[in-house]
Amino acid sequence: HRFEMPCISSADLRGYKGDAFAEKVLPSARAFGEGIYKIYGARTMARYQLTWLLGVASPYLAFLTDEEPHPDSAVMPGMGIALSLYSANSGLGKSALQKVINEAFLHAEESKASGDKNSGISSISLGVQLAKLGSLPFMLDEVTNNEPEVVSELIHKISIDRDKVRAQQNGRPVEPTGSWTSVTTMSTNVSQRVMLTQHRAGSIAEQMRVVEIDFEGSVPGSITEFQALYNRHVVANRGALGMLLGRYGVMHWDRMRRDAMSLMETVIAKFAMPNHERYFARILAAALLAHKVMELHGITAVDVKTVLKTFAAVLEESRSYISENTPDSDDYLEQFVRHIMPRILRTETETDLRGAQTNYYAAMYD
Repeated sequence: HRFEMPCISSADLRGYKGDAFAEKVLPSARAFGEGIYKIYGARTMARYQLTWLLGVASPYLAFLTDEEPHPDSAVMPGMGIALSLYSANSGLGKSALQKVINEAFLHAEESKASGDKNSGISSISLGVQLAKLGSLPFMLDEVTNNEPEVVSELIHKISIDRDKVRAQQNGRPVEPTGSWTSVTTMSTNVSQRVMLTQHRAGSIAEQMRVVEIDFEGSVPGSITEFQALYNRHVVANRGALGMLLGRYGVMHWDRMRRDAMSLMETVIAKFAMPNHERYFARILAAALLAHKVMELHGITAVDVKTVLKTFAAVLEESRSYISENTPDSDDYLEQFVRHIMPRILRTETETDLRGAQTNYYAAMYD
C-alpha cells in the first residue's frame, strides 16, 4: 500500500543518496509517537491509549490468522475486527481518535466513510473499501442512527473478511474484490452490543465479533491543545509509523509470526479466554506485537501496563453484558414453557388406588 508521508516526498526518495529510513522515516515515526503520548498519555486517557494501540496494530493481525501468512502469497489472509467506540454523550473525541489511528498510515479522509444507514456506505461498498486497504485500518464515523439489522450487517461484513461473490445480469460471477485483515473503528452514541442484542438475542457469536470500548465518563483534553498537537506531531508525520511497522513486519516475517503466536498464548492464559473470545485475544496480541516493535525503535506512545489494565476492564464489561443479556439453556426452556402453556388443553387424567391423580394427558393445539 502507498503510505503518505509529509516528512519525505516521492521526489526526495528518488534522489536521496543516504539512508532514508534511518534519516527520515524513523525520526518522523518517533515524533509521531511523541505526539500520541502528549495527546493521550495522561492516566485519565487510558481508554484512548488502548483504542489507539488496538487500531494501529491493524497490519499485524495478518500474523494471527489461522492461515500462516507469507510475503509471496497473492492472497491476503482474512480476519476483520470491528472496534466500537461508544459513549452516550458526544464531544469526547471519539471521531478525532479514529483519525489519529488512521493518520499513522495515510490521510484519514482516504480511509473513512459515514456509517449512517441513509447517507453512508453500503455493506457492498464497505467490502470494496476494506479489500482495497487490505491490512490498513478503516474508519466508520457516526453509526448512531442505524437500525439493529443494519448494525448486524455492517459488523458481519467487517468480520467475514472477504466480499461475497455476486452475479452479473447475465449470470456470470462478478470478479471478487478480495479479502482483508484489518481493524475497522466505529464511533457511536448507541452501544453496538445493545443493537446486536435487539437484532438477535442470544447470539454470543455475533456479540464476539465486535470489541466495544465505553468512553462514557472519560475526560478528554483541551480541544485547542489537541488541534495544535495533532497538526504538529500527527499530520506533519503522517504515514511514518505505518511505514516503520510495515517495513519491520516484512523484513522479519517468520519471527513476527512466532512472536504473534506466543503473545496470543500469553494473552489467552492471562485473561483465561475461551475459544469464543478469540477476536479479543487476537487484537490484543497484535497490539502488544506493535508495541514491542515500537519499543525496539525507541518509540513510547502509550504505557503498556495501562493498556493491559484497561483491556482487562473492557473484557470484563463484555463478559458481564453477555452473561446478563444472553439466555442460557434454562432460560430457553423457561421461554418455551411459557410459550406453549396457554396452548395446552388437558384431555384426560389417571388416578391411583387411593383416587389421587397421578398422570395428566394433554393435547397441544394451535
